[in-house]
Amino acid sequence: MLWLLGALVAVYIALCVGMFVLEPKLVFPAPQIERRDLHQMAEEFGATELMVTTEDGFSLYGWRYGSGDRLVLIFSGNAATVGGWSPRYERLAGAGFSVLHVNYRGYPGSAGEPSEKGLRMDARAAWTEALRSHPAQDIIVFGKSLGGGVAIGLVADLDPMPRALVLESTFTSTADVASEAYPWLPVRLLMRNPFLSLDRAGELSLPVLLLHGTGDRIIGSPHSERLDKSIPDSRLLLIEGAEHNEDLLENAAAWQAFLDIAR
Repeated sequence: MLWLLGALVAVYIALCVGMFVLEPKLVFPAPQIERRDLHQMAEEFGATELMVTTEDGFSLYGWRYGSGDRLVLIFSGNAATVGGWSPRYERLAGAGFSVLHVNYRGYPGSAGEPSEKGLRMDARAAWTEALRSHPAQDIIVFGKSLGGGVAIGLVADLDPMPRALVLESTFTSTADVASEAYPWLPVRLLMRNPFLSLDRAGELSLPVLLLHGTGDRIIGSPHSERLDKSIPDSRLLLIEGAEHNEDLLENAAAWQAFLDIAR
């Protein structure tokens, strides 16, 4: 029995070490797209390509689309990239918004390796780029999933803050998501990129719209419910049955809520 117990302990320790080593790849599973393919996509779609430089010297690839008086600054999920949100760009531009979307470091077209610290700097670089064309009061920051964690951290540190913040299918923290997925591992001790959004929620002194699908099995809607209770000026809209990777702005009520907060 002692040898069996020892073997089980060894396996558990190995799993913990594996989680620690693989955590960045689990949090940041960047899609593999060549830069030339992004260039072709931009030309075909009519987007303007751009490069922004972070405070630590990395070059990030992005797109601008549309020419509206209000700008939507997008921070996408962990497996998304510029060009993957074309229907959203078109919907936003058709409603009179400009769009700015910059790929995180280590993602297609962007230099570096992703980390929470790095993505925080990427967000600040994207914000600086947004201010080149629009004042803060005309910028709406939009974060989806991982991008919600990036967006909350950015906006909580801004002065002045943007016009509004929209959070779609996001989390209280990546550590909370991981602990739900792996309740038998001490993930809170192992994670190097915890994105503690709930800890910053009370600092958001601007209008916030939270959208979440009740059918989301990757990040459950209780995450947005908890954020909603901690944000001073927020509205939570739950989309019945919607799953994590759906575009929630396709829902008529969600789209109208977005327009209400963004205009």
